[in-house]
Amino acid sequence: MRRRTVLISGASRGIGRAIAERFVADGHRISLGLRNSTSLEDTLLASDQVISHRYDAFEPDSATRWVDATVDRWGGFDTLIQCAGILSTTPFLFDDGEEQDGEDDEDA
Repeated sequence: MRRRTVLISGASRGIGRAIAERFVADGHRISLGLRNSTSLEDTLLASDQVISHRYDAFEPDSATRWVDATVDRWGGFDTLIQCAGILSTTPFLFDDGEEQDGEDDEDA
C-alpha cells in the first residue's frame, strides 16, 4: 500500500478525529488543521506520523499557513478531508432572524 499524506480539518473530535485515527492506524501521514491541538495529547494522534497546525475556518489565512506547513514538512499532500464546520443555529435556507412557519407553507 502506498503511504499517503492527508490533510484533515476538524479532527479534534467526532467524525474528523475518527477518520484521522484510521489513516494513522493504516500508516499514512496526517496533517491536522485544528483550532486547539491540546485535545490530541495522549491519543493515537500524538504520533510522528501526525503534525497539527492551527486552522480556523473563520480565518482564511490560517488555511494557507496550514497547507504551507504541510508542504514544507512532507513536500505535498495527496488528499484533503474537510470536517471542520461552523455552527449556526440559522436553518440553511434562511437568514439570521428569519423563522420558518411550516403552517403557512403550502407544500407542508
